[in-house]
Amino acid sequence: ADAVKLLKDEIVTIQILRLQGETNQAIALRLGISEGSVRYHLKRQAQKAIDGRAKLSLVEIASNSNVKMKMEPKS
Repeated sequence: ADAVKLLKDEIVTIQILRLQGETNQAIALRLGISEGSVRYHLKRQAQKAIDGRAKLSLVEIASNSNVKMKMEPKS
């Protein structure tokens, strides 16, 4: 399992970039994590939404976070 523990802002960033049409590979490159980690966190968030555990909508979380949409890839 290559999934890494991410901060809430990083998870929100993954979700927003995916909604904007970014591929898992592109998101992984931007955040400096593996593509498997991106898939894992997207799957976990989807499961939480289905289970009703996601208490805030993505828009509410993003508006309260420091997510920067024009992120440069990590070097």
